Amino acid sequence: MSEPMRDRPTIPSTYGVNQGPAGMLEWGKVSATVDSSDIYWVATKGHRGSAHLVPIHSASMGGIIHLAGDPSTRWYRNLVEDGTVEVGVDHGGLQVIVRGNARLDTPSPEEWSEMNSNLATKYEWQLEGDPFPVWVVEPNTVIAFNPAEFADSPTRFSFEETA
Repeated sequence: MSEPMRDRPTIPSTYGVNQGPAGMLEWGKVSATVDSSDIYWVATKGHRGSAHLVPIHSASMGGIIHLAGDPSTRWYRNLVEDGTVEVGVDHGGLQVIVRGNARLDTPSPEEWSEMNSNLATKYEWQLEGDPFPVWVVEPNTVIAFNPAEFADSPTRFSFEETA
């Protein structure tokens, strides 16, 4: 994943957010927050257009979220129909919204090992057996802010889409 472009998200002026670069967050800090979070609020779109929101335990490395779950769950079935996804994180004093597209992919043995290392640092379990397909959420846009520094911290990170 390439380094994202950084600017301010569109927020009405009535919220008092500074428009200059002072206080904007760094991608490294936001990515580390996403990676170390222990709950990921995953929002998908159902076949009737209804929203579905669910908290999920997950692995994340370098800001790329890997969602594993049973194919019979609603969020999984929704991603099969439409890979558009948003993931919310509230961790380490930051609020983060990851917007992207999920794709089903089977991790390499090295990626599987890295995923399990990430899981082991956050939970008391790991994925068992050989690598199986997981949903990989590569961000298109990430919005992050620190509520205690709301006037200065809101930052949008934009990633170039890869083919």
